[in-house]
Amino acid sequence: MDLKIDFHSNYENDLNEKKLFQTLLSLNGSINITKYWKISFHTDYDLLKNKIIFSNIIFDRDLRSFEMSFNWIKNSSWSFFIGLKDPNFRNIIQYNEKN
Repeated sequence: MDLKIDFHSNYENDLNEKKLFQTLLSLNGSINITKYWKISFHTDYDLLKNKIIFSNIIFDRDLRSFEMSFNWIKNSSWSFFIGLKDPNFRNIIQYNEKN
C-alpha cells in the first residue's frame, strides 16, 4: 500500500487580469489487492470551493505476458488497454479503447 498526501496553493494573474487562486489537498495512492491486481487513485480537493475538482481511478491487472488496465477520470473520460508487457513489442499486439 502506498499513500501520499500533498497540500499546495497557487496564484495566477494573467494579462487580462483574470486571477486564479487555488488551495488544494491532493491524495495519491495505490494498493495491491492480490499479486496480480492493483488499484491506484488520484484526487484533488479544492479547500476554498469545498469540492472535489479532479478524481482518477486506475485498475491494473498483470496477465503474465500481457497487461490490462482501466483508467476512469470522473466526469471526463475513460480508457481500457490490453497489450504485451514487453515495451519493445507493446504496440504490435494491443487493444486500446477510449471515449
